[in-house]
Amino acid sequence: MYNNVVTNVRTSDVDTDDFPIRIGLHQRLALSPYFFSLVMDEVTRDIQGDIP
Repeated sequence: MYNNVVTNVRTSDVDTDDFPIRIGLHQRLALSPYFFSLVMDEVTRDIQGDIP
């Protein structure tokens, strides 16, 4: 979905150097809540499937 994404961390006095993001979703992405719901739906199905 994204290639060569970098970010940095802002502290009270400085910003860190940029570093790559290798996994995860962008927080401001409009579809992030939808993707989260899809993943959680699958996780709960897997958990419920293992209960006798």
